[in-house]
Amino acid sequence: MFIIENVKKFAAQGRIAAVGKEGEMSYRQLEERSEALAAYLLESFPEKRPVVIWGDKEHDMLTALLACLKSGRPYVMTPNYLPGQRVEQITQSCNPDVILMTGSVEFPLSGYPVVTPSDLAAIVSENSDITVESSNWIGVDDMVCIFYTSGSTGAPKGVMITRRNIEAFTVWWASFSSFGIENPRWLNFTPYAFSSSIATIYYGLGYMGAICIAVDKKLSSDYPQLIDYIVKMNPHYLDCTPTFADICLDDPRFCEEVVTNLHHFTVGGEPVSHGTARKMRKAFPHAVLGNGYGATELTIGPVYCDITDEMIESDKPMPIGYSGFNARCEIIGEDGKPVPNGEVGEMIVISDMVTAGYYQNEELTKVNYFRNETGEWCFNSHDMVYRDEDGLIYYIGRSNNLVKVGGYRVELEEVERFLGQIDCVKACAVAPAMQGVRTKMLIAYVVVKDGVKECLKTTIAIKKELTAKIHPYMVPQKISYLKELPKNTNGKLDRVKLKEMSLIETEED
Repeated sequence: MFIIENVKKFAAQGRIAAVGKEGEMSYRQLEERSEALAAYLLESFPEKRPVVIWGDKEHDMLTALLACLKSGRPYVMTPNYLPGQRVEQITQSCNPDVILMTGSVEFPLSGYPVVTPSDLAAIVSENSDITVESSNWIGVDDMVCIFYTSGSTGAPKGVMITRRNIEAFTVWWASFSSFGIENPRWLNFTPYAFSSSIATIYYGLGYMGAICIAVDKKLSSDYPQLIDYIVKMNPHYLDCTPTFADICLDDPRFCEEVVTNLHHFTVGGEPVSHGTARKMRKAFPHAVLGNGYGATELTIGPVYCDITDEMIESDKPMPIGYSGFNARCEIIGEDGKPVPNGEVGEMIVISDMVTAGYYQNEELTKVNYFRNETGEWCFNSHDMVYRDEDGLIYYIGRSNNLVKVGGYRVELEEVERFLGQIDCVKACAVAPAMQGVRTKMLIAYVVVKDGVKECLKTTIAIKKELTAKIHPYMVPQKISYLKELPKNTNGKLDRVKLKEMSLIETEED
């Protein structure tokens, strides 16, 4: 596999692989430690069931990952700060051979073999002269990893990602992100348990030979200290959610004059607003700004575009991009047939980036994955989009974010887009307040800009401006002011929390 081969190559070149709270780790150290651990796994756990990697951005999380690839078994990255119930659900689902601990936080469950950091030190010492044969490496159609995402029932669902998926993603990402920078530095912000870390690990580390700048949970939660760290480390590449980008851009130090190396600034994972894109351009006028679309089930691909000034100033939504050269995105109407350009439909993706399905859950796999008439493996994103005449794809919202208000279909994210264009609004979200199975009303949750009063006058002004832009039935009946919008552990808008808040407000009314 390319990442194994490239780590060996970068090790011979004397490169640094990672920096963080533990200092530096070279590619040579990564190579030697992973080789020894892989030999141990092959000898001790021949069944090759999944391995849980338990930690928080320690360098040996990369060691453990590479050892799994070299010994031909899937890994499950599990942050050591997850709630106990979530850890138990994940562990019971994947039934791991062993828990590889990379930090000081003890694994909370009993009944599983555990390799501690001191055990790993002994393993590295005892197996330092062993070379793992390439015949043991992960095969082209083998499962590389399982990413657990939140399911609608509350139980996590494990998305199976294969080597073929990873390789298809990497060549796609390389098609728009290779700039020939010597000794590139990549801000390793995303927790390894989230699929977007694939870009950091397989493209940044495994393809480019970048120095991965680790940001652990504590640092990622302390924004002033995090900006200090970004300024100090001066990365070339940053890939994050628009929500995190907004947090950084609120700090005057996050700009081209201070973070002088930032060359490629990419956002994804949720819709980016014109306001955020405009702030990105103002702060980094000479950087390549990118907007990407993907899902865990799509190996976080396969749609991307560079953000242009024309897009920022357009009245259209921000496009999510063009489909990759190794992917086909079909937009299907309610009749199951492709819709013309300009018409909205659900996006179906056909690509080698389409993952294998949900781990040991054939029933759920059949809901979202299928083979088309020609036998191609497809994924129904359930995202509503349209494509313009130039091939740009525009995201409208989730098919399950459609609600009916007074008999009218309303797309919540479309309301949010217009609400976010109002001058006094810094951030916003819209949630339906339900009464049984019916939508009683829409509630807008608004964070106002500095200096704006949270008062009736502001509410009237917001509603008046919205009424001039959208149908009256789309205008939220109630506006609630927050200091900040709720976010989930991935830094995205927490819509489950919003629904809970809207239910409470409805009950109070």
